[in-house]
Amino acid sequence: SPLDTGEAPVDTGVAPVDTGVAPVDTGEAPVDTGEVPVDTDDGCYDPSTAYDMHPAAGLVVTGSDALTATYLGSDAGYTSELYLNSPVNVYIATGHATATGTATGLGAFTPGTELVFSILVTNSGDTFLSGPASRNADGFRHAAITYSGDCVWLVGFEDSYGGGDQDFDDIIFEISGPMEMQLVP
Repeated sequence: SPLDTGEAPVDTGVAPVDTGVAPVDTGEAPVDTGEVPVDTDDGCYDPSTAYDMHPAAGLVVTGSDALTATYLGSDAGYTSELYLNSPVNVYIATGHATATGTATGLGAFTPGTELVFSILVTNSGDTFLSGPASRNADGFRHAAITYSGDCVWLVGFEDSYGGGDQDFDDIIFEISGPMEMQLVP
C-alpha cells in the first residue's frame, strides 16, 4: 500500500486517458429505491420541498403550459370520483368505471396557482382534499404525491374517514406539466 505522507496529491493537469472501452452491460436493471435523485434539474423537482419532508405540500403551477391528468386505477373497495377541485372544477375519473390510462386535459393556469384535487367517495358521501390534513373534516391527510421525473407527479388518495390504511392507492393518477411541490396553507 502507498505511504500516506499527509500531503494532498499534486494536480498535474493531465486528464485521464479515454481507452474507448465502454462499461460492461451486465443486463441487470438498476435497483429502484423509490427515491428521486437529488441532481434532477428538469425544473419541477426541488429536493428541499419533497413530499416526504413536507407532507402538507401541494402542487403549484410554475409555467404556462397546459396540464394533463391521467387516471391510473383504483385499489379500493369503495368507488370514488376524482376531480381537480381548485382553481376550477374538472372531473377526471371514477374509480372502477373509468378506463385505466384515460387522460384529461386540465388547461393552463397562472404560475403560482395551487392545484387542489379531491375525491368524492360515492359509498359514504365523504369528500377529501389534497394538501394539508386541516383541509379534511377528519383531520387526516388523504393524498400523497410522489415525483416521477420529467415534470410528472403521481398522486394517490385514501378514501376512508380517519385516514384509512395510509397506502394512498384507493384512487391513483398522474399529472404532468410545469409544477413543483410547495408548502401550502
